[in-house]
Parts: sequence; structure tokens; C-alpha cells
Amino acid sequence: MSSNDLNNLINKCKSAGGETMNECIKKANEYNNRITTDSKNKVYPWINYDWDYTTYVDNNYNSDVTGSTPNGSWSNLLANPKAMLKIAKGFITEPNPSDNSTAGEQDQLDCNAVASHNRAGCNALKEIRHMYRTQPKPKNSPFLNEKLDGKKSSSYYYQTGYCISNKINNETDCINSQGKWYPDSILGDKCYKNRYALIKNEPGIDFKKLGDNALTKIANGLSGSLEGNAVSVVGDLLSFSPNNLIDIVNLKNTRDFILEPCIEYMTGNYKEHFNNKESKVFYKTLAIFMVLCLLIMSFITISHHIIR
Repeated sequence: MSSNDLNNLINKCKSAGGETMNECIKKANEYNNRITTDSKNKVYPWINYDWDYTTYVDNNYNSDVTGSTPNGSWSNLLANPKAMLKIAKGFITEPNPSDNSTAGEQDQLDCNAVASHNRAGCNALKEIRHMYRTQPKPKNSPFLNEKLDGKKSSSYYYQTGYCISNKINNETDCINSQGKWYPDSILGDKCYKNRYALIKNEPGIDFKKLGDNALTKIANGLSGSLEGNAVSVVGDLLSFSPNNLIDIVNLKNTRDFILEPCIEYMTGNYKEHFNNKESKVFYKTLAIFMVLCLLIMSFITISHHIIR
């Protein structure tokens, strides 16, 4: 994105005005930083990474959708219990994202439903979000072919390190293979290729995390109907149990963290090459950061519904 394109985008936010103008400008700068810096290929796709759980909840469980009302009429004696049942389903059974979700759609505000003075700003924010749809895959790899919509609309790939090649011995071949050539006085000049992990943020809970016995197998067989927000929060917390965190630090797959194998022209010595103190600190920091994000997101979502 050129400086002129960024300025035009920011000016569009300013022209839209409204209460979301500053947020729009922030998102415009964020988009520019993500696609023009080293962050460009750190996450794929960024639009899934930005899945807005809170807005999805607002869109699907607000008073207009559920039919709840503070009016104490006789007809509402039936309407409000139905509304409470709908909200309860959101906590327990109805997934977020859902089967028909697409990142940038169901988790975006309906701009026709916001106050008139905020509609232009809402549309400008949606336009910026949709610009991420043109993000190309960071490299050609079957590992990056996962279908990331529906219940997987908040799942994404995250760069976790590199694989190293012992076959490519010159910079030209390295670049042509979508790798990066790094001179190294100790290891010698090497070709590196970004390695990714699939972060699976699917709703629901995997009871096998609680153990592998007959009861958890039965519970897991029934868990397809338990995909609501509250249940999913429990499932996310279980994903960061000590055993799972240790597996991630040791570069092992878990249910929600799938590492790309070092194949093609790359060697299988990734673990030996990168399994040093610095990489372990990185993965521990990443795990702690993700736990904190999940806890904050869960607290905000639950608090929002209690207040409403």
C-alpha cells in the first residue's frame, strides 16, 4: 500500500466522521502496517484472526433478535422466556462462529441498523476489513489449504519459525523456492522457509482433554451439540492445560495447534536447529499471550450479557 493509498483511506475515515472515526483511522493504519511490514506473512488470513466474537453475539442475541423487552404486558410473559431460551442456547449449544459464518460478515455490525450519523463510518470500517480478503497465501503448500470458513471462521495460520534446507545452496534457488537466504558464519549460508501452525479456534469442547476413558468418550460423542460461548471458553482453557503447553513448547501437535511438517526440500532437523532456549521462550510467551487474550475476551463477553 502506497502512502497515497493510506492517506486516501484515512481521509475516507475522516469524511465519514461519526463516533467510529478514530477507530476507522486506527484500523486503516493497522491494515497498512500488516501488509507492508514483516507482519504481512505472520498471520494468514488476517480477516479470520480479527474475528469479532462480541459483535457476533450482539448481532445474534440482541433484543430485536430475541424479542426480549422490559414491557410488562401479558404477551411478554411468553416472549421474554423465549428470549431467555435463545440466549441460553448461545451460551450452551449454538456455535460462535456458526456453520454459515464468513469472517468479515456475521461478525460485522449491520451498518443499516446503527445510528444514521455513524453509518458512513461503519461502512468505512467494513471496507477496510474486506480489503484483507485479497491477502494471498504466504507460500504454496498443501498445509495452507485448510477451509477456513463456517465454524472455522476464527481459525488461522501463524508463523512459528522456519524450516532449513540442506539441498539448496545458492540464493537464487532459495528465493525461487519461496525461501529466505541467510548468510551465517557458524552454520554456513542456508535457505530458510517460513513454517506455520494452524490455530484451530473452533467452537465446542473436546472432553478427551479431561482424560481418555469411557465416560469422556461418551461425553465427547455428545459434544457436537455443546458448542455455545460458555462451553467453548471452557474448551479453550483446557487447550492450555500444562500437558498441551508442554507439547507446544516441544514442537508437538495438539488438537488446536497443528504444526506444518518440514517437508518438500526442507530437512527434518527443524527441532534440533531451533529447539534452543530462545525458541522455548518464544513459544511460552505465545502461549501465555493467547491464554490472556482468551480470558479477557471471555470476561468481556460474559460481562456484556450480564449488564444487558
